[in-house]
Amino acid sequence: MSDLTPETPETWQTLLEAVRETEQDLAGVAAFRDTLADAHTRALLLKTTRDAQVAAAREARQSYRQALHSGQDAAVALRNFIRSVLGMRNEKLLCYGIQPRGNRCRRKRKPDAAPPDRTKAGGRSRQP
Repeated sequence: MSDLTPETPETWQTLLEAVRETEQDLAGVAAFRDTLADAHTRALLLKTTRDAQVAAAREARQSYRQALHSGQDAAVALRNFIRSVLGMRNEKLLCYGIQPRGNRCRRKRKPDAAPPDRTKAGGRSRQP
């Protein structure tokens, strides 16, 4: 066969059919034909098995992803429930793997202008 002819079970089937039609012209071909026929049958059987396994793997992947998404949704719902019962800042949240919220950090204001001068006591000004 040439390099361009693919070696697949389909081409083997064509070759086997041609050999069966002209078997009387080819002395001693029976052993080679039988070996190829066995390999052809085995290849088709394994291809069917492989296709079934690929389909099963696809279904398993799909089922796993669905279970993963359901589990993630359930975990979020459970964490939210625990937070609603215990509160957002409770230290017991750590037991459930939830980070409690800390105290509010209030930013200190940066003065835009200098504060008013408060050196005079009493708030009265003395005038001479």
